[in-house]
Amino acid sequence: GTLNILDACLRQAPAARVLVVSTAHVYGSQTGDIPLAETSPLRPDSIYGISKAAADQLAIFYAARHKLPAMVVRPNNHIGPGQAPQFVIAAFAAQVRARAPTIATGNLESRRDFTDVRDVVNAYRLLLEHGQPGLAYNIGSGSQVTIGEVLQSLCALAGLKPRIVTDPALVRPTDQSPVLDLARIRRDTGWKPTKSLRETLAAILDAA
Repeated sequence: GTLNILDACLRQAPAARVLVVSTAHVYGSQTGDIPLAETSPLRPDSIYGISKAAADQLAIFYAARHKLPAMVVRPNNHIGPGQAPQFVIAAFAAQVRARAPTIATGNLESRRDFTDVRDVVNAYRLLLEHGQPGLAYNIGSGSQVTIGEVLQSLCALAGLKPRIVTDPALVRPTDQSPVLDLARIRRDTGWKPTKSLRETLAAILDAA
């Protein structure tokens, strides 16, 4: 799909600035405290990550080989009002908003870097206006929380103290989002997140 769009842009609108949305998953499960820059090796370890890495590299190739003004963005997890309920934070919010006495959970120890989707979209706009073709850009909040901490925050915002029950069917291995270096996007666009996690969670609850 990405290849077809890049080809179409090259034929029909070669001056159009193109932003290919990749993912931080292209770095794979690289854990540690040292942030990963956009020049870090791509080591995807899932089918999703592999497919995104291919699209990611196609955009950079088209910029280098064909001079198409294409660039890549690699966002970490983003959340916000209106997210589909199959995603963990939206699922928690729906149960908290319904004041469920019991909330079934999976692994609460996994760590994520969550950014408000409205900040993410603003980053996309700024990149289309000011990003440098041929480059990739990381996006994230710059901090990580556990899934359990997010659930606690949602419950606190709603004044709810539910019983938390682990559902074996929901349990996944403990993992974490990659820690990303955000210097490049700040340098080229001035972007930084404007909404705190608390603000985002409150908006999600209001929309649940």
